[in-house]
Amino acid sequence: MNIEKEVSPNKKYVFPKNIAIVEFKGKHIVISVDTACWIVLENKSQLDFFLLLQQYSIEEALSKAPAISKMLDDDES
Repeated sequence: MNIEKEVSPNKKYVFPKNIAIVEFKGKHIVISVDTACWIVLENKSQLDFFLLLQQYSIEEALSKAPAISKMLDDDES
């Protein structure tokens, strides 16, 4: 089953303040230290985009990361 959800490009995420980022076996694990929640990022591009999302809306982050924006445009073609 494939579930899709549309998110506004103006959406700005709020992340926990106490975050640890650990590199393990070529992946980046972003851990919310206080809640023990985590996400696994596959590569440096995903980590870079995550770091942008901590400060900017989706649209702003995409404009600051042209390589990621181009990848998304290519996927839609």
